[in-house]
Amino acid sequence: MDTSSNYYKEHIRSYTQSEAIQEASRCLLCHDAPCSKNCPAGTNPSSFIRSIRFENFAGAAKTIREANILGATCSRVCPYSELCEKECKRALLDKPIEIGLLQRFATEYEEENDLTALTKVELSKEKVAVIGSGPAGLAASASLALKGYKVTIFEKESVLGGVLSTGIIPSRLPQNVVDSEIQKVKNLGVEFIAKCEVGKDITVDELKKQGYKSLLIATGNTNSKMMGIPNSNAPGVLTAIDFLAKARAGEQIQVKDKRIVIVGGGDVAFDSSLTALLQTAKKVSILYRRRHQDMPATKEELEIAFDLKLDIYTNFTPTEYTVEKGILKGIRAKGTYDASEIFLDADIVIEAIGQTAYDIKKIFPEIQTEKNGSAKLIEGRKTNINGVFAAGDITNGGQTVVLAVKEGKEAAQEIDKYLSAKPHSFNIIKSKEHKSLEIDFCGVKCVNPFFLSSSPVGSNYDMCKKALETGWGGICYKTVGVFIPDECSPRFDATAKESTPFVGFKNMEQISDKPLEKNLEMMAKLKKDYPERVLIASIMGSTEEEWTKLASLVTEVAKADIIECNFSCPQMTSHAMGSDVGQNPDLVKAYTKAVKRGTHLPILAKMTPNIGNMEIPAIAAMEGGATGIAAINTIKAITAIDSDRFVCLPVVNGKSSISGYSGKAVKPIALRFITQMLQHPSLKNIPISGMGGIETWRDALEFFLVGSSNLQVTTSIMQYGYRIVEDMKEGLAHYLSVKGFKSLQEIVGLALRNIIPAEDLDRDFKIIPKIDLDKCIGCGRCYISCYDAAHQAIDWNSELRKPSVNDNCVGCHLCKLVCPVEGCITAGEVKFKPGRKTHDIIK
Repeated sequence: MDTSSNYYKEHIRSYTQSEAIQEASRCLLCHDAPCSKNCPAGTNPSSFIRSIRFENFAGAAKTIREANILGATCSRVCPYSELCEKECKRALLDKPIEIGLLQRFATEYEEENDLTALTKVELSKEKVAVIGSGPAGLAASASLALKGYKVTIFEKESVLGGVLSTGIIPSRLPQNVVDSEIQKVKNLGVEFIAKCEVGKDITVDELKKQGYKSLLIATGNTNSKMMGIPNSNAPGVLTAIDFLAKARAGEQIQVKDKRIVIVGGGDVAFDSSLTALLQTAKKVSILYRRRHQDMPATKEELEIAFDLKLDIYTNFTPTEYTVEKGILKGIRAKGTYDASEIFLDADIVIEAIGQTAYDIKKIFPEIQTEKNGSAKLIEGRKTNINGVFAAGDITNGGQTVVLAVKEGKEAAQEIDKYLSAKPHSFNIIKSKEHKSLEIDFCGVKCVNPFFLSSSPVGSNYDMCKKALETGWGGICYKTVGVFIPDECSPRFDATAKESTPFVGFKNMEQISDKPLEKNLEMMAKLKKDYPERVLIASIMGSTEEEWTKLASLVTEVAKADIIECNFSCPQMTSHAMGSDVGQNPDLVKAYTKAVKRGTHLPILAKMTPNIGNMEIPAIAAMEGGATGIAAINTIKAITAIDSDRFVCLPVVNGKSSISGYSGKAVKPIALRFITQMLQHPSLKNIPISGMGGIETWRDALEFFLVGSSNLQVTTSIMQYGYRIVEDMKEGLAHYLSVKGFKSLQEIVGLALRNIIPAEDLDRDFKIIPKIDLDKCIGCGRCYISCYDAAHQAIDWNSELRKPSVNDNCVGCHLCKLVCPVEGCITAGEVKFKPGRKTHDIIK
């Protein structure tokens, strides 16, 4: 089989967007995540996986790039199974998260969307020379440039990238990926001078005269180790470094139809074997002197070798090359641990037993080196020469790309410390600030629209403090009242689908169980310590007098910015409060008036969804003096029934109750209620604080598009913590920038004009689904759903296992929704119904 065309084709397929989200959703999002602790480059997998999980793809790419300028490269060549994935706690449940593929997805998203995660800064500091353009040199140069240093990389070869461009097979690391990473370094202001060998074409003294104040040696290991067995100089005996470099450069290598033996068991050996195989060698074998489990090659490389069914001979040490009439015939080896012998026929033998260091004494005759020729480090990355540092393979003997990145960053930090009185951290490289998310809500300026909702997530000072410091724009403090509830245990339950994080959450929580005085004290301290953040005080009374009193206290004592009237808690109905009030427009109006008597602050009326028409109580609230509406609170529900004990969950001493349901599952209901209110003539343009199933920035965007100008969150915080606000803010800001909006206010309510009564929808046409048979996997899900639940409009070819659309199709698109393959079924031909006038259609 001719496999030469596959030499440049990546052998691992990228994730699609839906696949990436699905895989990221498996992540447990651990506290103090062990995967992030085991990334040498500090790329923080837990953070970028979380961003992918919440569809903040730009944020994921930014997290990666800020820590690792070679993020796309490492996503392909990093030994994940031995580093971050090895520490993944998900593996204790089933299998580790595929962190490498998720990192690759994020960096490919960055490339495809032409994102700029890192921004060039003014280069006003000293000049630094970097010798070598491999991974350590690139990482160090990027870090230094981002702190304002004028960096020049000197590369003795004509091609940039070092081992990335010469020593790794392109089916693992395509050259366009390397070139793109190098361009990102150039974009930061780093200069590259190729075909310039320091110590030969330019001396260190000349560099000093040109104003360079520090120098980093990142030359790598450029020489191959040789076995030195008899006939090593025979034609056909090659080194892996030369073989891979020539293949990568596109030079002619005569391996077609030849028998190739690779000596060695590391990544270079397996890259050489794969290169030979893909260059149409007749047979490729690997000879290794130790046991299979002793091979230093990564798990990823070994898996590829097994897939290709390479012949691997272990426990044999080469003894001599066999040559006849000047022609190589093969290689002889003896048992490493016994007296056995083996002879392998070979036209070419490639030695891949390791590399030796570049001779850095050609640059610095006085530099101290280790016995193997690598640079001797005196402290950290410092050499014995003042101002000269070293990193990468020239110091570690030849390890991984990600380790070289780590050492390059360390060297940059030490160079900065050497040149500056105030060292900088290189773990976080900040790019330009995102577009502002400031917005006015009820006359109050909010630094961003994301607030905690009145629930357990904001029930004391310490919790609220942590939330604000994480980046939340404000707090709607857990509802306070004169009444102190007596809570039950347990009081939570959840619904999940196919092992996903729960989509719905049931709670039997009531209002705050702390004394009113304590809550007022904590709210006042919160407002004093964070005056620029918004404090909404949620209150609940049982009489007009209580409502007025509570309003006065949170105004004068707590120093709140806004008051929320909780007319909607489904757990407080036994006390003539909560959702019982929200279902009674007269009480809503009366209690809102009572609150108005006790305060000058803006007032929100929090509506219950446990009602058919929310507009009526909302109008009553506005007539009573409310400034805006908060919607929705939880929906009365039963999540599940215990089939053994015959009681719904959660079970409290053998009994349970109907109570509030929230989470992703209620978002469609929340969007519906908000839309209906804002489309009512009496409620048009009122301020809405939206809530109900907000988990990602896309969820948040949808609430803004139907008219919300403030958002409150609880259930997703219960699952993932306060940190989710980072992705919501970043994702929303990125959307505004990409779409060209100047402010958040511009998108509020944009979807309302396109939501019309069902009877007014255009019914003149149908859109026939189009099935891409090349993408179709032949599962038949579309056929089953159409035949059993729709219009029998899909035929099934049992022999080919392929579907086709017939004339019965009405364009319902159920098939598109059930298809598991992204992009396989799409909107196709538009057909107008008989007698209907044709017109433009937006698919």
